[in-house]
Parts: sequence; structure tokens; C-alpha cells
Amino acid sequence: MNSLSLKTCLRPFIAVSALASTTTSSHASGPKFPGKLSIANVKKFVEEEGITSPQELLSRLPDELRSSFTLIPFGQSLHAQLKCTDDKDPRLVAYSVTDRFVMAFTNKDAPAECRSPEMMEAQADGSIRFDYVPLAQESSAKHMEGQQKCLSCHGQDSSPIWGEYPHWPGVYGSQDDSLPDGPGDKRLYESYVDHWRTEGVYSALKWGRDPYFPYSTRRQSEFRLRPNFKLGLLLARLEASRIGNRVFSNPQYRSQGRKFLAQHLGCDSKMKFQKIKSKEWAKFGLNPKDLKVGSDGYDQPSDLAVVVLMRLEAKARGENEILSLLDPDLKAAYTELSPLNAIVPPLRSTKLASAGKMGDFCKMLDKPLPSVATSSEPTRPSNPSGNPSVRCVACHRAGSIAPPIPFAEERFSEALETGGYKHGTLYDEIVYRVSEAKGDKRMPRGSSLEESQELPEFLEWLRSKRLVRSQN
Repeated sequence: MNSLSLKTCLRPFIAVSALASTTTSSHASGPKFPGKLSIANVKKFVEEEGITSPQELLSRLPDELRSSFTLIPFGQSLHAQLKCTDDKDPRLVAYSVTDRFVMAFTNKDAPAECRSPEMMEAQADGSIRFDYVPLAQESSAKHMEGQQKCLSCHGQDSSPIWGEYPHWPGVYGSQDDSLPDGPGDKRLYESYVDHWRTEGVYSALKWGRDPYFPYSTRRQSEFRLRPNFKLGLLLARLEASRIGNRVFSNPQYRSQGRKFLAQHLGCDSKMKFQKIKSKEWAKFGLNPKDLKVGSDGYDQPSDLAVVVLMRLEAKARGENEILSLLDPDLKAAYTELSPLNAIVPPLRSTKLASAGKMGDFCKMLDKPLPSVATSSEPTRPSNPSGNPSVRCVACHRAGSIAPPIPFAEERFSEALETGGYKHGTLYDEIVYRVSEAKGDKRMPRGSSLEESQELPEFLEWLRSKRLVRSQN
């Protein structure tokens, strides 16, 4: 990138306007999706409506998601590895800025996994969750295996994967969202656009009247024709929230964070912000790649993560006046998705600074935080019922991060005899996962029943549940 900032380069071209005209889908054959887009809500909608086609599902989703998309013929996704994508039938990635939600579809029917749209959502605590919608019958074991495949690329502490501005290899509009003349994206687009607008899952999209929608033949075109850049900005903001929340909960930050934050906000040097280097973030357990998601080469997710940290510090101390000045900047960063409100400006022109309150914030950092647990060991949940599965319930309840297993319900005994798992029944699978599995296959995540000497108690409890079933 040249010496001009991205925001300066784009300033003459920004025009966030509604599409002049769109083509509409003829596939919606039932009620539209209600409410907020989330993994749990999409799964519930599919089940209640009996939807079995990716095309039908997409046609009934909100217009914002159907008009905000990019096409990816090649890449490293599971869809690409299964050969579900190519030039003619690229992976379709659609997103909603409003709901902080991303979905990916393919147009092929085989193998069966091609028919399963993938989903990514940002959760309230800043974490990012991945899952998929099985549009065909599959066992719980099969779904668990599919979720593990998501984590194999995105990691246990899941993070989105997206290139840095302005190059996105394997994506249509790979060079600054443009389709330049000559062999390559433009010629391929022209070959297949009629197919996309009228056939398969792509026909359920809301296509703009622009001839190369959602792209342009010019670099740095209008912002509405910058789908790859917009997706990058969204993912960078979601990653900033994840980074800020994760760092704030890190024991190392709890002991050194105030000094770290004060130094980079310039509390001791006339409030001049100092950019934080990757190795400094690494002290709090971050991978350098986490800091690059959606980066435009100038601003990075870690820059906005500083503002997220500032808010968490103020909230922990009940500093409502500071929160009232930080919140509008953060809200704008996450809802007004445009390069003119990119990642760093909240630090340069925050209402906190314009109100002359940065000094108050720095003084606040001198005060100790209210007492919090600082142990790096996972806190063992209270267990008044004596049920040693209490740690499993949180992750395996319906709509949570892991496949639903009714640990706390009466039907758990019956579920233990369900077959179709890699190691036999659900009972066999649980025993293997808690006592023999290695690495990220070992359960529960983040702790060991064996090391905490809880394994015998858990296995005894599990056997008792199985015995209840055999006696009925």
C-alpha cells in the first residue's frame, strides 16, 4: 500500500447508497426468516419449516444477507477441500453487518457435505462460533465430527480467516474488488453470470443492476461495490472484540494490563497513542495471525481491540461517564461499516478525547480493579447436586457451542445407548473422550478429569446412568 492511508484513497469514492434496482428470487415458498440471525435461530428455522434445500433456505433469509456477498471459486475451506467449488460453482459467502453473522453456501449436491451451509456468529462475550446446518438427516456423532473439522482450521479459540487488503487470492474481485480487463476474473465472471443470476443457490441472491455486481471493473470503486473489503472490515471488527475480551481475561493482563494500556495510550507522554507491536500482544496469549484478519495494511483489529479493552476497564470499575463517551464510538465502528470509520479513528477522535477526559481515564487506570479471580486454572463449577457432569452441561446444552447432549435431562440414560459414534454408542464415545483421547479430542476442554482426580467419580456416575437404562 502507498503512503496514503486507505481512508484518504477512498474518500472521493465513498457512497453508501441503496441498490438502484435488484433482481428478486422466485424460490421463497414460505414465511421469511424472523428475528436476529444466529446459529441457533437458523437451525430452528430449518427444522420448523422442513427446509432441505440450500436454495430455499437462502431465499427466505433477510435481504441484507442476500445482497451482501462475494464468490470464492478456490480456497482452503472445507467446501473447497471436498471439491464443492470451482469457477462456475464458487463458494458463496454472504454476511449481515447488523447481526454480525456470516454464512457460506455451495451449489453442488455431492458429496452430501456440499449441501450443508456453514455459519459464523459473534457472541456476546466476543468469542466467535462456527457451525453448519445439516440439510439432511445425520447422527449426533456425524455432526460432532463436522464441527471438529471447522475447528481444525479456525482453532479451538475460533478466529475468522480472511486475507489482508487489497488482495484476496482465490476470490472473485481478488485485486481490490475489481474485475480488470483481460484473462482472469472478468472473463470468467462474464462466462458464468447468467448462470448465477438464474440457476441454483445463486439465483436466491438479490443481484444489483450493476453489470458486474457485486464487483466493479474499477479499483477503489463505490463502497457498495466492495464486497471483499466490506467483509474484511466486518471480520476485523469482530476479531477486535474477540482479542479485547480474551486479553482482558488473561491472568498476565490482570497483573500487568494497566501499565500496558497506559503506556500505549500515552498516559505518561502527552496522550500520544503508540501502536502496539505483535510481540507485545503475544504476552497475553495471542497468535500474530489473529492481529491480521481483515487488516487493510494500515489499521489492524488490534487497534480497535485497545478501545474494547478501555471499555472493559471502565465497565469493571463502574465508570459510567467514561462508558457513555466510549460507547458511541464503538457502536459506530460496528454498525457504520465504512472506511471513513475504520479501525484506528476511535482512538484519534474518540468522544473521550474530545471531551478532555483521557486524563480521567488514565487516572482511573491507577486504581486497582475490584477483586477478580486471577488464577490461570479453570474454575471448577459449583456442584450442589453432586452431578459430576455439570461441566459438560454448559457446552452441550441445546444451542451452545458443542453438539447437544442431554446430560442434565432424564432422557440422558436412553441417549447413552444411541449408536453411530466412532467408538460405538454415545456411552462408549464419552468414556473414550474423557479418558483416552489426546489433544483437542480430549474432554472437557481446558481441563483434565484425570489430573483433577475427578475421572473415577465421573465414570461411576456415567455407569450409574447406564444402569438406570438397563433396569427400565
